[in-house]
Amino acid sequence: HSIVERYTQPTILKILNEGINPLTVKPIPVKRVILFADIISYTEISEKMSLDGTLLILNTYFEICSRIILKNGGEVNKFMGDGLMAYFDIGQADNAIYACLEILEELRSLRQNSIENSPLKLVYSVFGLAQGKVIESNMGSHYKTDYTIIGDAVNVAARLEKLTREVKRPLVLSESLKNSTKESWPFISMGKYNLKGKENMSEVYSLDL
Repeated sequence: HSIVERYTQPTILKILNEGINPLTVKPIPVKRVILFADIISYTEISEKMSLDGTLLILNTYFEICSRIILKNGGEVNKFMGDGLMAYFDIGQADNAIYACLEILEELRSLRQNSIENSPLKLVYSVFGLAQGKVIESNMGSHYKTDYTIIGDAVNVAARLEKLTREVKRPLVLSESLKNSTKESWPFISMGKYNLKGKENMSEVYSLDL
């Protein structure tokens, strides 16, 4: 059980513990807060890094992100190369922002406290946050199946994460997520952008940190 727990996500374990075969779970439409995270310039870093250095960067990064996201009520859905996708229940926009800021702070501390020439001094992260309707379902084939989410909110979060490089901010979020927060965050508008797949221009936001 402990081995399976390391290789899968909490939702699947919960389904299994309820005595349900996850493969029989029907697709459900839900609303989620979606988080995409990525390491800045990872491709360039990895090209110059040893195997041990590459694994140290990735494992340390995923350990920090996973622990903080879980602590704030989220769930890591999948690792994707040097990035990850996670989600929170709708209504947890503030939790998602806190998670991003805590990860940024821990990475800052990691860089400062790592020994000279450590690969960990190169670890910087960016985040995209969005929210909306998604479909939660089994997806894949008879050979490999993921229990994951798809939908417009997922696509928007991924595109906002990519937009961080253009606006030079570590966190970019959608207007709908901004409007659903309860905390008094120092939001600043980054302007309107034509996000791929959207008919109209979308105003996006960051935090004045």
